[in-house]
Amino acid sequence: MSRISNIIDAIRRIGSRSQKAALLRQDRQLEGKEVLERGRVVVHHEGEAITGFHAKVEPYPEEVSSLSLTARQELMIYSSRASDLFSDFDIDSSAGLLERFDQAFSSWLHASNRLGYSENDVVGILGAAFGDYCNESLEMDWVTVSDQYGTSTAIDGREFEFRAFPFDSIWKRIDDAESGFFASIYVVLAHQKQHSRRRGNAP
Repeated sequence: MSRISNIIDAIRRIGSRSQKAALLRQDRQLEGKEVLERGRVVVHHEGEAITGFHAKVEPYPEEVSSLSLTARQELMIYSSRASDLFSDFDIDSSAGLLERFDQAFSSWLHASNRLGYSENDVVGILGAAFGDYCNESLEMDWVTVSDQYGTSTAIDGREFEFRAFPFDSIWKRIDDAESGFFASIYVVLAHQKQHSRRRGNAP
């Protein structure tokens, strides 16, 4: 058994609640796929060590296309509602945007009164706003990814090969009743951008 496998097994036993939940989510993602490599990545940011998990699977056919104009307009409407969500849940306006995402999601998730915001509302609003933030600051774009497992909306690096699924990520945290993840996802994405392969058609 490899050292990485030992580390992952140890995290399953004694890791934090969020680390264990992350591994379980990855287990579900990898089910039925041929895994070539799996491991842990630790990224240091502002004095904190953020742990993420990566996996490399046997390549399978997928189709990546730009989001349609109609879909982009729908995302813009959702994203524009973020300020209302922050205001309705009394989120600290002096906090950074990533922190406000985390505060808003946590406040909604644990609220006895969710002020009329459904799960679809919160996933749409925060997913679109977070995706827009990543697109602007990490040079990514909205895309649609289709493969044998289905179709999802994602954000994809323009120049480097890295990707995230904002809406899917939030849905999974609702299922796990977990909050405090937007900043961690962003930091790991920034790390991936620095260490990813440049696209073949990139300048």
